[in-house]
Amino acid sequence: MYRELEEWDNARVYLERLVSMSSGSKYMRAYADLADVYLQMGLQDEAWRLAKTMTRMKGGVPRLDYYRGIIFYKLQDFERARFYFVKATEDESKGTPSYLMLGQIHYLKEEYEEAEKTFHRVLEGAPWSFQANYNLAILCERDNRLREAVEHFEYARAVHPFSLDPSLHLIKLYGKLDWSEKRTNLVRKLFGLRPDSREYSFLKANRDEDFNQTLSIYEARFLPGNPSPVSERTRAIIATLREDYPEAIRWYEKYLGSLTDKDEKEKIAQEVLRLEGVLQGKEPLMTPA
Repeated sequence: MYRELEEWDNARVYLERLVSMSSGSKYMRAYADLADVYLQMGLQDEAWRLAKTMTRMKGGVPRLDYYRGIIFYKLQDFERARFYFVKATEDESKGTPSYLMLGQIHYLKEEYEEAEKTFHRVLEGAPWSFQANYNLAILCERDNRLREAVEHFEYARAVHPFSLDPSLHLIKLYGKLDWSEKRTNLVRKLFGLRPDSREYSFLKANRDEDFNQTLSIYEARFLPGNPSPVSERTRAIIATLREDYPEAIRWYEKYLGSLTDKDEKEKIAQEVLRLEGVLQGKEPLMTPA
């Protein structure tokens, strides 16, 4: 809870206590969480000390290699992280998160073919993996394989129908493929409009017009003078679809200030992180870390 509140000093106290009580035993996630807290506090040396402690642990500890990989991944030592994730995949019953992290490392190192192979390996055992389907969609979209990208995004959206990321990508892809009816229907759902609403009637009537212009007219006609959180969310979505990411982040942050629902806050915070990654030049993937 203190980590979620970004009260790093308090989070550190309890995680250090837990690690000291269970050194080398079952609470492997505590080590990874503690390393994350150290990094948030700028305590790079402490995080490295914790990583070295984990390398000296004896085998037989549940998920030890996976969390060793996570710590080195957080420290951006991708070669050592890769080594431990590969070891973790030897236990097939717990392999999926490790394959997802291996795919992420390939992606960050611009080894795109290897990343794709790794995510397909996940789908062999978990065909409905949200993360693997989403990541494959990003790779397909990057290569302009639009129909493959749509297929994987639609799988991801079927698993998490209220997640923002797949829907936003699909709206753009439907437009590129000239599937205007599917695009308009998905916009309606994302905006939270009733099928019989004036707003949806407007979108349907203009679905074959220039999409950005339609969004601008929609915003001018239906959103002025509407200070509600729903309006802020809609404006953020419109800015994202126009690829005005700084404006989208501004509206999302305003919307976040009004939220009390934990799941919605996490979803919007994740979207802000995604857009920040896009602004830095690389679309983020979904990982278990």
